[in-house]
Amino acid sequence: MKRYYGKWIDNDSGMLEVSRYIHLNPVEAHMVHAPELYRWSSFYLYMHPKSLPPKFMNMDALLDCFSGTKTERKKKYAEFVRG
Repeated sequence: MKRYYGKWIDNDSGMLEVSRYIHLNPVEAHMVHAPELYRWSSFYLYMHPKSLPPKFMNMDALLDCFSGTKTERKKKYAEFVRG
């Protein structure tokens, strides 16, 4: 089994699945009880509607997969991740 490898993401559903995996990885590893509690995660930005991401972060790449206002899309993404 390879420890590290690359995988081409060629559609929105693939991008969402990889993002969910990344955000839930600290929870699966029993480092935190919820993804927004992991210090190095951006997940808290999706949980708090008025939060502003750093300038280098493009949240719209994920949020554009959902419909509604930005606040609604953040909520839908957070619900998607939590399953």
